[in-house]
Amino acid sequence: MLSRRREAILRIIVVEYIATAIPAASESMGHSYSLGISPATIRNEMALLEEEGYIARPHISAGSIPTDKGYRFYVESFIEEAQLPINEQQAIHQVFENACYEVEEWAHLASTILSRKVKNVAVVTLPRTSEVRFEHIELVSLRDFLIMLLVVLQGASLNRRRLTTDKVVPQEELTSCAGRFNTAFRGLTGTQIKYLNLECVSLLETRIIEETVQLMQAEDEQRYRDIYMDGLRHLVRQPEFFNKRGMADVVAILENKAKLHELIDSMSREDSNLEVKISIGNENKEEALQSCSVILESYGPPEKVRGTIGVIGPTRIPYAEIIPTVKCLSSVMNEVY
Repeated sequence: MLSRRREAILRIIVVEYIATAIPAASESMGHSYSLGISPATIRNEMALLEEEGYIARPHISAGSIPTDKGYRFYVESFIEEAQLPINEQQAIHQVFENACYEVEEWAHLASTILSRKVKNVAVVTLPRTSEVRFEHIELVSLRDFLIMLLVVLQGASLNRRRLTTDKVVPQEELTSCAGRFNTAFRGLTGTQIKYLNLECVSLLETRIIEETVQLMQAEDEQRYRDIYMDGLRHLVRQPEFFNKRGMADVVAILENKAKLHELIDSMSREDSNLEVKISIGNENKEEALQSCSVILESYGPPEKVRGTIGVIGPTRIPYAEIIPTVKCLSSVMNEVY
């Protein structure tokens, strides 16, 4: 545990560095803050903070900046109590009340509001079932050698595909085939249907099963990849990313939806007493993100894979503003589900 004086100095260093991106010097701290101690005492306390790993000096003659450990201590000192002022909460609710009542629209809106407010990248994912499940199919004869396959998934998602045949198939036969599959497949996932080993009496039935599985797998992949992002323009302006290679590595992760979902899913599964999940600097497994912090909170019904809303930016992000904003938007998004 840090002494109150050392904690106050660490908090000043973190807040100053977040605001200016300039290392904090003991002399300027003594002039700008009423700490009641001399610059020499501040230097001694800063030396102890450096020894304990909370701050570091980029150069011997430079001021001090927070380390990942310093940011972690700072964040955990207020995270549970962090709340937006009531007037800001009401303003955010009002914006959503005026928007279309559609989950995709709310996801776009949440990412836009969050990125504009905190001037970093905002990401939003929607709640989803772990795998889509079969509801029923319909087979419709369009003309002599063409039929329409309609696949309805649980949740009222409709997918369609046209199939050509090498012979005319009567509508009665198509209706009978659809009824047989509806009985056998109801409630199953695409993977379960694929390995069901249902006996097929024709090549057409085999093809219908294959096409149904492909449609379901495509729907699974699409639901998995849906991610709403805004604010990349803010990220590229941060001084930490003036190094083009470092910026390129971060952008590559953000553009790789599979990697991004993997990051989000792994953080969501973390065993933590805190609803807001935060990964700072080297706590990130992805090397490209070890100069960044990721702040996420989940929302949505527990019976689904929950959606997430959060921020990705340099470790010098405004935690005190981001955390309560993420909490508020997560609460708003819960109202959709």
